[in-house]
Amino acid sequence: MIFFTAGCSDQEEEQYKTNEPDLTTREGTAKAVIYAAMHNKPELFWNCLSPNTQKILKQSAKGDLEKFKKDFFAKFNKDFQRLMSKHQFNQKKIMAEMFNGKLYPVKKIENLWYLDLEGSLVKRKSRGSVYKSLANHSSKAALGDNFLSGVLSSNYDLVWDCLSYEMQEKLRKAEKNKGLDLYDIKKNFVNEHKPEIEKLLEKYQFDAEKAKAEFLKKAPIIQVRGKWYYHPKKI
Repeated sequence: MIFFTAGCSDQEEEQYKTNEPDLTTREGTAKAVIYAAMHNKPELFWNCLSPNTQKILKQSAKGDLEKFKKDFFAKFNKDFQRLMSKHQFNQKKIMAEMFNGKLYPVKKIENLWYLDLEGSLVKRKSRGSVYKSLANHSSKAALGDNFLSGVLSSNYDLVWDCLSYEMQEKLRKAEKNKGLDLYDIKKNFVNEHKPEIEKLLEKYQFDAEKAKAEFLKKAPIIQVRGKWYYHPKKI
């Protein structure tokens, strides 16, 4: 995204490519978390988490830890992209809210700064689940908001969950002959839609509400058995 690239140094870009965040300052950790969210980098995000947060998540993982990391990141990102959208993807405002220590606390632990989710994970785990479902299908506006946020934050799983079952099957069949796995199918779909969504945001000078209003007027969002889905006519 434009706002973040402008605030990211060449050295930081190189570090992020190797999934190595700068944990020596709270700003460095926060910027790495935002970058991971915007560029769909679960391993970079994982390396920003506090040791205790990682420990709890490893205990919750069943089977493939790498797959669990990706799944957890996708579900975390569902919530985090709401924060980014709330602040119209303004880096300084997002970081300011992270630093208030409530939802996404960045804490200093043994001279390094981490995103510490231990408290919220313990609460959620005690209720029997760390995270639950993805997209909100209760209304056209809610589904549209999820779709926009998912595309902008490269949250492939969230965007995929916005699609109707029929559309998911069409995409699977269309891409199967190319030898693509499901992850690549989701990724390609998001990447195809992202430029159009970014242009819409730029048109309204990153006013998320105005962009969302125009998107909802034209978006192919349909209702099926009481739930709303994104269902483009062409793929």
